[in-house]
Amino acid sequence: MTELDARPRPRRRGRPVGADSARTRAQIVDAARTLIAAKGYPAATFQALSAASGFGRTTLHYYFDSLDTIYQALMAEASEVIMRCITMAGMESTLPDQLAAYIAEFGRSSVSDRATVVLLSRSRLASSQAPAPVCDPAVEVRRFLTRAVGEAIGRGELPIGTDVPIVVDLLYSVFWGIGFYAGLADDPNRLEAVTRQLGDVFKTGLVNGVG
Repeated sequence: MTELDARPRPRRRGRPVGADSARTRAQIVDAARTLIAAKGYPAATFQALSAASGFGRTTLHYYFDSLDTIYQALMAEASEVIMRCITMAGMESTLPDQLAAYIAEFGRSSVSDRATVVLLSRSRLASSQAPAPVCDPAVEVRRFLTRAVGEAIGRGELPIGTDVPIVVDLLYSVFWGIGFYAGLADDPNRLEAVTRQLGDVFKTGLVNGVG
């Protein structure tokens, strides 16, 4: 064996595997989240995503066959944020406490994962410009509120004659309203104060006066 033969052969270049593959996919998703949150789904072309992520279009197409696939992955992640808020709300026993818990968790998510919260807000403002999400956070929010209001009536927190759809629409609007605000707020301390204040409003009788 010659000295040349004994040298370690350079690793052949190819598609990343294992941890490298997962890291690349995550970087593409992160870039897409930031791009869509800032400019909307129509602006998220493969050319724009290539510039934002630093990966060539060949690499992008290797991991995702379409922009729709990327968007569905992002909305699935956004749904996880909403489901976490709903889970925290479900640990409380009264409607005002449930609403306050949801808002508190949403406020924390808005600080720790602002891009996802901005994406959530933009998805509602421009829903007609993007594919219908398979995992739709808006559906989960409305389902949670409908169940929570119905159970509150059963516990006697709201009158028997309460118009459930109207109350649900009211709360639905409030929830998305704070979501839009979270997407615009640049000061996490102020955002935390606003969500805390809204939670206090729920606890001091706003909902109990509806019916």
